[in-house]
Amino acid sequence: MKLIHIQALRGANYFSQEYRKQIQLRVQFESPGPASSDLENLNRAALPEKNEIALAKLLDTISTLLDRAEMPVLFTKVITTHDTGVYVVLFSYVEESCGRRAAQLAIELMQKPDFSENDLNFAAQQLLETKEKESSNIAAAKICDQLLTHQIPCYAMDEETLQIGVGIHQKKIPLSEIKSNPDGFIELLNPADFRIPIIAVTGSNGKTTTTRLIAHILSESGETVGFTTSDGIYVGKQMIDQGDTTGPISAMEVLTHPDVSAAVLETARGGILRAGLGFAFSDISVITNIQDDHLGISDIHTLEDLSKVKEVVMHSTLPEGYTVLNADNHFTLDMKHRAKSQVALFSLHSLSHAFSAHVLAGKPGASVENRHLCIWDQGKKLEVVKVEDIPITFNGSLSFMVQNALAASLAAYLKGISVEQIAAALQTFYPSAEQTPGRMNHFEIKNVHVLVDFAHNPDGFRGVRDFLKTVTHHPKQGIIVGTGDRRDEDIIELGRLSAEMFDEIYIHQKKFLRGRTAADIIQLLKQGIQSVKPSLPVHHINDDDEPLTYVLNRAQKGSLIVALSDVLDDPIGLMRRIIENDETIID
Repeated sequence: MKLIHIQALRGANYFSQEYRKQIQLRVQFESPGPASSDLENLNRAALPEKNEIALAKLLDTISTLLDRAEMPVLFTKVITTHDTGVYVVLFSYVEESCGRRAAQLAIELMQKPDFSENDLNFAAQQLLETKEKESSNIAAAKICDQLLTHQIPCYAMDEETLQIGVGIHQKKIPLSEIKSNPDGFIELLNPADFRIPIIAVTGSNGKTTTTRLIAHILSESGETVGFTTSDGIYVGKQMIDQGDTTGPISAMEVLTHPDVSAAVLETARGGILRAGLGFAFSDISVITNIQDDHLGISDIHTLEDLSKVKEVVMHSTLPEGYTVLNADNHFTLDMKHRAKSQVALFSLHSLSHAFSAHVLAGKPGASVENRHLCIWDQGKKLEVVKVEDIPITFNGSLSFMVQNALAASLAAYLKGISVEQIAAALQTFYPSAEQTPGRMNHFEIKNVHVLVDFAHNPDGFRGVRDFLKTVTHHPKQGIIVGTGDRRDEDIIELGRLSAEMFDEIYIHQKKFLRGRTAADIIQLLKQGIQSVKPSLPVHHINDDDEPLTYVLNRAQKGSLIVALSDVLDDPIGLMRRIIENDETIID
């Protein structure tokens, strides 16, 4: 048995709704046995007997070590994977360092053909030494766990201090003041005094725009909003960290910020699978859609698997809160049957059976009626604003942006924002580099139009394709890139869709190789392109060339250049430099 990696889940996660804190081991056998296509509990019929025995012995050894340290294991699970001979082993922990150490010691023991009781005793003693070193962390972890059962957020800031509460309602309290009588301390606390509104946003497409739009609406209503996105962390109007910040550490950075009065947290699949949620519960969750993206990565191979990952966010929602679901996507619509919170639906098709039945039953929703964005409340329809007056919809031509506006408006309304405030905010949110960086950003340089969009999966490409059908600029030149850890069929499909929307294509495959060669990815993209338009001009841009400048220098007046899939490094800064420095040679 070989240990591939070990990591800790610290919050609500894909593997268990009840046990938030788990150690996850990925192990491999030399004599693997057949691979499995499911992600269920250990399927004994699919395992060679010696592997079954070894996995059972590993978990038994981990449990024995932690029992001797008086930190009992309450949850275990073994999962088969698509990788032949590779298994995921999970167990609950009390304190992370001790859980990790127990796993490492058990793996070391398993390397011996038949370890003795003396070997086990020696390992247990090593674990006790770790426990002694982590005594303050263990005390803090137990107190935080108790507080969470009372719906009071808690973070251990260091070995001596706890942060109880979040945002503007946080309090720093010395651990020494609590650990002598934690029950008595907690009895005096009112959970409402330590919380701020938390809105969590997930889904395959539209997460970032929906997050930013909700944050904009709340900010316009007077809140100091902390929000996380795929391009950075913001508090108010200020970016405090740059990068893909959609994981649990970024969420905690917002929630521990003392100026934040409301939090909007974009939550991606990667963070959920890697470490769990960075928040224990939310007041409102939004799931935009479930579509083909990131399949074949981290043991997630089907849309059903992906739905279960996104549902982790839904299950974090408090019972009295709301989960906002897309009624036009059957994966998200089906989630309403498993939600423990109240449910609100949004739809482009107000006459669909599922949506109309929902709102006529008095439940909240948002839809488009007579070209107006409308909110439904207790069976009554409230007109908010004309769709064409919402700038991000491009006069209502972008259906996916209309869906984002519906989801954001409904979440804001459920938070308590008035229809009038929502309408005003929707009309002041633009598809600009400032408000939606990388999402349908339009520039003009010497009569050449440039559109930058982060569309990176088939559904994102389809949205851009449909928009380009309404655009008269000609020719349309696309700059695209493939991503190496996607399935062959996904990369080929990006090629097909590119052929449907462009008159000329440039491929800049410098980054996102992720286990493949650039030549392999380019070949798959070309395969898709040629299956639609065999004669379409396709060019490869060398790694040393900046792709946008390269295409601009070959563009015609009146043409449209579309850069997709984050193919550009810092596209907004690049566009500003090009405009300011006049780097192009277009006459």
